[in-house]
Amino acid sequence: MTDTKKTVEQLIHEEKYEEAHNILMLLFQEKNDDAEVYYMLGTYFNAVGDVSNAVRSFKKSSELKPNDSEYFLALGMAYEMFDEPKLAVDAYFKVIELNPETALAMQRLEVLKRKVKQG
Repeated sequence: MTDTKKTVEQLIHEEKYEEAHNILMLLFQEKNDDAEVYYMLGTYFNAVGDVSNAVRSFKKSSELKPNDSEYFLALGMAYEMFDEPKLAVDAYFKVIELNPETALAMQRLEVLKRKVKQG
């Protein structure tokens, strides 16, 4: 699956969204219970600005593989984009619980903390 993931990431990076979407739909038909597929879908939806579906996809990936901090990190960032800071904080705390060395989750929590103080 890592080769496919790299291909999809490259297509998204090159803004070849239709090609990425086609690959993802084929994968989804084969493996609609695979956390990695949902993660890739979330990445795709995020890239095309469909934050609602990105959140759904990252949430599903974290439900299917609840011990993977990468999925919760992506979910937290998607929640931030969806303007759901409380849910983002919850996701970041889960990241830190799973992987205490994750600096990005700590940084995002600091940003949210400052945002809440200003608001």
